[in-house]
Amino acid sequence: WSSVDSFGRYKALHYAARKFYSPIAMGLFLEDGMLNVNVSNETMNSFQGRVSVHFCDSSLNILKEYDAEVFVDALTSTDVFSVGAYCTDKYSQYIYVDLFDGDGAFIMRQTELYTPPKHFEFKKPSFNIDITDKDGTALISISSDVFAKGVYIDFDDCDPELSDNFFDLTSKEAYTVIARTERSAEQLLSSIKITSVYDIGR
Repeated sequence: WSSVDSFGRYKALHYAARKFYSPIAMGLFLEDGMLNVNVSNETMNSFQGRVSVHFCDSSLNILKEYDAEVFVDALTSTDVFSVGAYCTDKYSQYIYVDLFDGDGAFIMRQTELYTPPKHFEFKKPSFNIDITDKDGTALISISSDVFAKGVYIDFDDCDPELSDNFFDLTSKEAYTVIARTERSAEQLLSSIKITSVYDIGR
């Protein structure tokens, strides 16, 4: 109940719970200068897929990247990939890892900082937003010119049901969120508000 407000709107916890309660879930762990990628398979079938590991700076430049095929037995959690945690400036660099299934379909993305968020030197993001109508829903595509953490989509006068929120923009590619609403794309674009961790305390 604490992940939903009194109007039935999802809080950040609710979106995060979708990831950590997912039957196939991924976690990142920085330990002793190493990055360990762990995949948990809570299904009755073995899982075969791929992880794509990116070491980046806050301007979205990829400093190092790796791809690895992964296999996890049913009802098992295991470290599927380990590598030295490349870092030359812990206050402006981060890691993100994408998990794909055996068919190449995207499952989830996880982000890791080298320092607590309050110490990270976030740059002010400039967001590019495109909204289109599709099959009774609206597709909201958002990109940023810099790394943006905890991106929050809100609207002045409506509460669409969003497929995701409070997410990180870690690359130059646009991230698409599905909005279930009776409003048109034009109406949503006129009332959308985007904030991120950068705006906290400002």
